[in-house]
Amino acid sequence: MSQLVGELPSPLTDGSRRYRASIYADQLPDGRWEAWLEFTDLGTGDCALTGVETRQHDLRQLLGWVRGLTPRYVEGSFARARRRFGEFAPAGLVRPHRRRTIERS
Repeated sequence: MSQLVGELPSPLTDGSRRYRASIYADQLPDGRWEAWLEFTDLGTGDCALTGVETRQHDLRQLLGWVRGLTPRYVEGSFARARRRFGEFAPAGLVRPHRRRTIERS
């Protein structure tokens, strides 16, 4: 099951819209962790997420990666999430138990 491992303290802005950036992770069967970013529109609750942004050997290393995220990296992730889906998913969609890592072509 996906778990929240981090959240940026300040929202991103794009024009008049503001987005919360959250970092979620899953533990893989081999014990490693993979993580991605989710961006939620604070006005509507709509959401977009990146593909897998990192795989780390253990949770401690993953949390170190989260602490090292820079504003420029997060802005790039936001652009990737928007390109990946074209538009944000409506608020209220149920998060699947296990996030798939397959990208849309």
